[in-house]
Parts: sequence; structure tokens; C-alpha cells
Amino acid sequence: MKNNKELTLSLIKDNLKNTCLLLGLEKLGILAEPYHLNLIDSIFQLIGFEKDGFEEEIFEKYSKLIDKIVSLELLEDPERLKEVCNNIYESLLNERAYQKEQNKE
Repeated sequence: MKNNKELTLSLIKDNLKNTCLLLGLEKLGILAEPYHLNLIDSIFQLIGFEKDGFEEEIFEKYSKLIDKIVSLELLEDPERLKEVCNNIYESLLNERAYQKEQNKE
């Protein structure tokens, strides 16, 4: 489980960095969409969401959270970036647990 967590945290951090890069390219007028890495699918699978069970609502929450965090320019502060990645990870775990609970009912 620890390796899975470390991999997931690494992918979350990479997703934040990639999003920052893409936003920077777009600000310069460069079409950045071809450089999107689609790490969300891998992150969600590692968290434990069923591949066919990804709900658009969860994607939207995650994407909005990432966009909000990217605007804080966290890449300059590695400790803060690590803290934010952990918060995102915990948030996704909580969402998965909630989803599983809802599916039981």
C-alpha cells in the first residue's frame, strides 16, 4: 500500500506540474492541449475508483481543485506542494469511501 500511495502522490505532483506548464503555454498563445498527460485516469485507478465507475462529478471536482491549486504557484515551495498533494490524495480517498458507501445502499 505504501508504494501505491507514493506512486499516487508522485502522479498528483506531476499532474500539478503538467497543468502549470500547460497554463503557461496557453498564456503565451501556444496550443497546449496535445501536451496534456491524462494522469487523472491513472490517479483514479490507483486510488481505487472502478475504471467504468468514474463519475463526471468526481473528475470535475478534481479538475477544479487542481486549477485552483495551480493558481497558487506552489511549485516554488516543495514542502507546501507536498502538503497539497497529500491533501488531494486524502480528499480522493474520502470521495472513494463515500462512493463505496453510496453503492452499498
